[in-house]
Amino acid sequence: MKRSMLLLVWMLLVSTAITFGQNISVKFKCDMSVKIKQLGFNPATDILTVAGNFNGWSGTLNPLTKGANDSIYTLAIDTFHVNDTLFYKYVINGGTWENDPNRTVIVPAGGITVKTWWNNDSVFVPIGNGNINFKVDLSAQKTIGIYKPNLDSLQVRGGFNSWGGNDVPRSHMNKSGINNALWALNVPFTNEPLGTTEQYKFYVVLGDTARSNHWTDGWERPLSTGGGNRPVVFAGSTTQDAGTAYFDDGTPDNVITTASGNKQITFKVDMTKAMNSNLFPTPFNPATDQVYWIPRQPSWLYAQGLPDTDTSQAFPMTLESGTTYKGTVTVKAPGINGMLYIYGFKHPATNGFIRENTGYNIGAYRTRYIRQTAANVFVQPYTAPTDTMTNDTKEWESSALSVQVENGVTPSAYTLNQNYPNPFNPSTVISFSVPKSGLVTLKVYNLLGQEVATLVNENLAANSYKVTFDAKNLTSGVYFYNIKAGDFSLSKKMMFVK
Repeated sequence: MKRSMLLLVWMLLVSTAITFGQNISVKFKCDMSVKIKQLGFNPATDILTVAGNFNGWSGTLNPLTKGANDSIYTLAIDTFHVNDTLFYKYVINGGTWENDPNRTVIVPAGGITVKTWWNNDSVFVPIGNGNINFKVDLSAQKTIGIYKPNLDSLQVRGGFNSWGGNDVPRSHMNKSGINNALWALNVPFTNEPLGTTEQYKFYVVLGDTARSNHWTDGWERPLSTGGGNRPVVFAGSTTQDAGTAYFDDGTPDNVITTASGNKQITFKVDMTKAMNSNLFPTPFNPATDQVYWIPRQPSWLYAQGLPDTDTSQAFPMTLESGTTYKGTVTVKAPGINGMLYIYGFKHPATNGFIRENTGYNIGAYRTRYIRQTAANVFVQPYTAPTDTMTNDTKEWESSALSVQVENGVTPSAYTLNQNYPNPFNPSTVISFSVPKSGLVTLKVYNLLGQEVATLVNENLAANSYKVTFDAKNLTSGVYFYNIKAGDFSLSKKMMFVK
């Protein structure tokens, strides 16, 4: 009996080893029928490939072929192994890539067929021609001295130019002759589906090695998108304007001047979720692990004289109480008020550094500001709302400005008024009253109950107030806003319609 059991165990181990060691096939299938109808792909001349982390993200190595009587392009690759995590996209003619985010699949033991449409677009929509005028302002970077107008140049990069600068007419921006911090480029689009969300970012090309050796990543990380890509919907117009964006969303009003001196902000993070092995394969151990606040905006890091690394240990945090840790960050003047960051911890047992997940979508990183009462006027001391370390939706703020006193009359009761206008696009005003001094929080949530913005989190005197909520980087839909002050709590519903 023992011999039989040993033989059975041995056979299972061998079978497992063979399963994990053998090559497994993944069949990639992409339906190009909608793209063909939109005249964005010609089966007679165009080539479709798949690029991913398995081929060095090459846009030419792995072409797909289609059936004789359909528009489905297929390629089977049989060099994968069980539990390989594949990231990939489809590419036309080696240069036209699908939009972000990357596709992903984990290879199962029996292989898998992954089928989709180009850009997940299964519905034909009319196509059109037009232009989008992109503009970016670097006034804040110029003020603090990290942007050099006579040396640097700007590019706009997106899916329309393969996220690069090689397509000069559709990426290299032109500097204004009046304002040397302002750059613009009018980009043409041909045979583009109407209503397509064009994703893009601005990219600074530094004109000297002294800065580029330290500011090593020229990509912006916009505060308004949590570091994610900027979106603009293609309208098929020759006069469409994406509006003027500030690089990294650092505005002149947010500049911390040399005259005003350094400012401080205290961060707090609840590590409870990080201790859950279902959420973090290497869970946080409060007895041994060190928590860190990790800034992730390259221009902010350069202005502060810090290296650009996602394993920064410049800002360790200490235990405050329970599972909440805190740490104070000094923003050196001159600098920009607006912190893009994640949390992480160092795990001595594995000598590893565990960080929150990031990416290119809206909310990939956290955004917080030191509260301001006016342009270039900052609340000191200031403590940001408590975060929660997570690999899910992260907390972020849409504005640095504090709430404004509405009428100066002390109210007799707590109130939360309906936002106006409602429905709104893209901003709306929320007013409320507090009859006695105390901590007031006003937060916005989506239909899933996920927090999308913190509008107020500070001690307010008895008064009536109003605050503006800007939702330009959110999707259309229903949102809820909730106020908490003392024992008072109330929520109301609002509608954002783009």
